[in-house]
Amino acid sequence: MNGRLSTIFLYLMMFVAAFLLQYQVALGSQPGSEKIQGEKKGGLKTEFIATDDWFLGGDLGQILCPGEEFTGNPFQPCPPGTNIHIRGSMGQSQASSDDPRVTGILTYTVNGNLDANFTGPVWGAWTLEVEACNGTWEGIWNGQRTLLPGQPGPAGMGTWIGTLHLVGHGHGECIDGLHFSATEIITTFTPFPVAYEMILPCGDIICPPEGVLTGKILEPGQN
Repeated sequence: MNGRLSTIFLYLMMFVAAFLLQYQVALGSQPGSEKIQGEKKGGLKTEFIATDDWFLGGDLGQILCPGEEFTGNPFQPCPPGTNIHIRGSMGQSQASSDDPRVTGILTYTVNGNLDANFTGPVWGAWTLEVEACNGTWEGIWNGQRTLLPGQPGPAGMGTWIGTLHLVGHGHGECIDGLHFSATEIITTFTPFPVAYEMILPCGDIICPPEGVLTGKILEPGQN
């Protein structure tokens, strides 16, 4: 059992470490950016890295299986080999960043048209309640979910990568009038994406966050 837990932990950390290293190198290769901490004044652009750690629970919203019946299985709500349409699913997570303006509770909605491999376009809206000040980010997101071939993942169901693009604007105190732009990479191991805690023994190991973001905070008029 301990050997299996070690294997699962190593598998998850491999993905997260690879993404973090990739993003740290990318940020370090972009000259001319000025880091500012917590204040919207004093710099035109701030680049950041953040993690997205999903909470358990949430609202599945409307799950449609064209031509088929809903299975009731939260990991695979539509029968194998059929499409799945997601409308109005909602969840929350903890966003944590090297920039305090990107740390707080993230609330998001999810829509998607997924094919028989549970891949396809996804989109929705998001808000982030900033812990460091009385501020809220609001925005939209869209992206694509893909399946990694030959990667069964720790749950034996497969490994999916979501590549998402987020944009938004800030209201209140330290983020008022600022613009937000980021790319997020999400790794999941079930046909219908769920928090790692639903499929892995996270009481015995520390589960990494499901998503990693790189992005920038901009003052109006900047790119």
